[in-house]
Amino acid sequence: MRRLAGPVARLRAAQRDAARHERDAKRTLAKLERERQASAAKLARVQGELDELRRNYHFSGAAKKLDLREIDGFAGIAERIVADGRTGMNYDRLYTLWQAVRAAPLDTPAIEIGSYRGGSARFIAEAFQASGRTPRLYLCDTFAGPMEIDSRIDIGHRDAGKYETVSAGATAEYLSGYPALEVVEGDIVETSRHLPEESYGLVHLDVNYYPSTVFCLRFFAPRLADDALMVIDDYGFVTCPGVKAAADEFVTEHSQYRLWHLLTGQAILWRRATSR
Repeated sequence: MRRLAGPVARLRAAQRDAARHERDAKRTLAKLERERQASAAKLARVQGELDELRRNYHFSGAAKKLDLREIDGFAGIAERIVADGRTGMNYDRLYTLWQAVRAAPLDTPAIEIGSYRGGSARFIAEAFQASGRTPRLYLCDTFAGPMEIDSRIDIGHRDAGKYETVSAGATAEYLSGYPALEVVEGDIVETSRHLPEESYGLVHLDVNYYPSTVFCLRFFAPRLADDALMVIDDYGFVTCPGVKAAADEFVTEHSQYRLWHLLTGQAILWRRATSR
């Protein structure tokens, strides 16, 4: 019996080791199965999100659309402006301005109300140059934020701190290479009285809030030249409900105007053609 004690002990030890390894293997397999199920669930969620994105109108047909960054003439100018970091606009909204510049009637000045740091104004100036024109271009801003808001309507936008590094002087210096461009500092309600122009071939309105949008629509829409466009920024943005409210009210009250809401968040306003 003593001779068998050693082999029996070793056998039992081996059996215990085998049982322990089997338990460890089962635990490992169970863990892997849980991870597989969790990964499968995560993959299903991601797939669902991708399917939802494909159905979203922002991405619908994205693979079929022209890449704006490859459009001759526009692409190089837009790339420089975006890289400058002096506008919140990207290629899509800049392309709207590009088309509005191309559509602007000849020999008529243009104006931008709400210029911030001058990025979009510079884009407009360069777009005009690219079309072989250098009309008078006015850039109007307080460079200190809005003079008035309507607390009942203007509830989404936040400008706190936005204008701490903005000044008319710095913007004018940035735009100093465009002699046909004039920077006009102050509240547009006041400065509009001193603008010498009677009509405009392009109006770019980017003022964010209801009171200033109401004023600018009433003042500049009647001054649109024949075939001219007004580009209204932020019309479709939930952060600027006052812009949409003001524009909708204006076209309701003035049946001679039409307005298109673009998927860029902008809107286009123009006056209906009358018999000539």
